[in-house]
Amino acid sequence: MSETHTITTPEPELEIDDTIAEDKDKGLVPQSNVQVPLSLYEKENKIPYTAKFFQIDDFRKLDISNDIHNVRQSINEIESYVIEQIGKRDFQDTIESYEQIINEIFLRMSIEFNEHSLSKLLKTSKWVQLMNRNKSPEERKIELLERVNQ
Repeated sequence: MSETHTITTPEPELEIDDTIAEDKDKGLVPQSNVQVPLSLYEKENKIPYTAKFFQIDDFRKLDISNDIHNVRQSINEIESYVIEQIGKRDFQDTIESYEQIINEIFLRMSIEFNEHSLSKLLKTSKWVQLMNRNKSPEERKIELLERVNQ
């Protein structure tokens, strides 16, 4: 007689931390560790991920009168460049993809991870500006059309 055996593999479980946090206005609210896609990070956190990555804690306070190094502009340029690269490379819309692209820039520019945050930000910004300058006229035209149509 032959016996039949059924092999079942357990389904992978999603790890979600449903801890309870106390919110002064709402009482107890469940929180989860699900990461927000990079494209929605600024909307959810009121700060671009680039500002968080480069530890620019006072990003919200920067304006024309106190932004000596054009940090706000540098952050916006880097953020746009990385999001564009994620799309071009068909990477997932995640913080890990962002960090992979930034780490590639750090390696190309010989940026040390222990350098001051502002120094890393400004060097990365210079790289992005250089890459944007090297775009073909057709690429620039497409970008301008996309900006106008947004």
